[in-house]
Amino acid sequence: MIITKIEKAKKKDRVNLFVDDEFYASISVETVYTCRLKKGAELSREELDYIIGENERNLAFNQALLPLSKTMKTRSQIESYLSEKGFGEQAVSYAVEKLEKCGYIDDRQYVSLYISLNKNRCGTRRISAELNKKGIADDVASEGMADISEDEQISGAKAIAEKFLRDKEVSRENLLKLNRRLLYKGYGYDLVKKVLDYYKNNDSEDFDC
Repeated sequence: MIITKIEKAKKKDRVNLFVDDEFYASISVETVYTCRLKKGAELSREELDYIIGENERNLAFNQALLPLSKTMKTRSQIESYLSEKGFGEQAVSYAVEKLEKCGYIDDRQYVSLYISLNKNRCGTRRISAELNKKGIADDVASEGMADISEDEQISGAKAIAEKFLRDKEVSRENLLKLNRRLLYKGYGYDLVKKVLDYYKNNDSEDFDC
């Protein structure tokens, strides 16, 4: 097998490799230089696949460390990031599995931190939807959500309500607006009703749970 052409690909830092005048693979520019691939080089299929595969897998791992050095990411987010960078399925799979083994990716830890930061600002429905968007598996999200108590949810909803009603009359119109806001924030209907009933009655500092 002879490399007959190496041309720039549409994706940045990627090139298209042609072998025996046919497209063979899309690889990184770094792989070309590191593995000294050039037009006219003759290699067996096994040699070429090993060279490309090994280097691409290592490059994918190193590439994934860039976003992870700034903030935590989910497995799904890193998979999407690497795919967008042009890495193939095998390289992506290798990279994320190695990242998980090294502790750089941990979806359960991500869920725990995300819930800790957001449980006082929005309801479980909103948190669940956001985790789903980030690619967290349903069972992993549910496991983390189970640790959020009703008291914590009520406390968070009450804080939002107090901020919303500050300097406002507790009127039917404002309570309807508050109802919409709390539902938008992801709180359940039953919990929202408890919050509204509290302000309607306004005769106790505590919620009747």
